[in-house]
Amino acid sequence: MHVGRASMNEIVPGTASSSAAILFADVKGYAVLVQRDEVDAYDRLKRARALFREIVGDYSGRIVDEAGDGIMLAFAELGNAVDFALAMQRDLANAATWQGKTGPFAFRIGIHAGPVHFDGQQPFGHTVIVAQRIQEVTPPGRVCVSASARAQLVARRDLS
Repeated sequence: MHVGRASMNEIVPGTASSSAAILFADVKGYAVLVQRDEVDAYDRLKRARALFREIVGDYSGRIVDEAGDGIMLAFAELGNAVDFALAMQRDLANAATWQGKTGPFAFRIGIHAGPVHFDGQQPFGHTVIVAQRIQEVTPPGRVCVSASARAQLVARRDLS
């Protein structure tokens, strides 16, 4: 499966389907953080979302959905999705910025690439579901990709 060499502008919302890399991210233990201090937890979430928004364009991606402490992004290139996820995790690992008084603030990020259908701006389908399921089992502060995505990244020596 090839994600393609198209720019993000070529993932056309409203079309039957496009090939894309879908990234899901959520904060591990966010409900516990909210119970400890709602204001602190929400403030850190807002700052993290602002960071997502600030750098996603640098990787030719876009935010397609936000709900609770979760966020879903779409990228035309799998490599861009992975590079974005790694950059986010590096930035979020900065203890001075992200470790508030309520405990660690760590995102789990899952990525899968394949055909994606769109209903307006909203992607749906098997690729979206797989990315979300991978995110659910990803350790906090880490990035995991599906086996098929990993096979596409075999030439990347910087990934383990």
